[in-house]
Amino acid sequence: MHLLLTDRLICPRCGPGFGLILRADVLEERQVEAGGLGCPNCREVYPVAAGVGDLRPPPREPTPPPEAGAPPDGEEVFRAQALLGLQGGAGWLLLLREASRYAPGLAERLPEFGVVATNLPQRTKEGSRTAESVIRVGTPLPFEARTLQGVLVEGPVSRGMLREAARVLAPGHRVVALNAEGAAGDILIASGLTVRLREGGVIVADR
Repeated sequence: MHLLLTDRLICPRCGPGFGLILRADVLEERQVEAGGLGCPNCREVYPVAAGVGDLRPPPREPTPPPEAGAPPDGEEVFRAQALLGLQGGAGWLLLLREASRYAPGLAERLPEFGVVATNLPQRTKEGSRTAESVIRVGTPLPFEARTLQGVLVEGPVSRGMLREAARVLAPGHRVVALNAEGAAGDILIASGLTVRLREGGVIVADR
């Protein structure tokens, strides 16, 4: 988990306004490999182990390590970037569920962005990093409202997660849902976004 990401995180239990304090037990090249993120309000400590921050609200049930899905090819990465409307500059991009497999490709195409994956192991079997930052999340998401420059979702997600994706999206930016279920667009509209594209399982919505 990248050191700079810790400044963006909030306590998912206490909500907006309650930032987290980092305790970095192991720090390697600006990557937090082990430690904790503590909330000064509720005193909850969110663990960081093997480079992955567990930002799920308590109680956190043990989960098996996720497996990286098949990486998308270059054309798929280019298409996802185009749908997100991101051409460069700096910012933060959140990848939810199966969309995390886009992390390496999007990080390469958007070198100034912080790409945050949520459904990957921190390292491949060969030992290389799968993404600059990997966190485990539930609802609510551990980000302030309107602070992320893009959210990419792939596969089925809960209504609560879609509402959270809309909540954390900054004005002028997009939530993109790939292989989306039928009601996803309506949920994003009800959450204050405008759907610009709904076709072939792809939904693009902006604020």
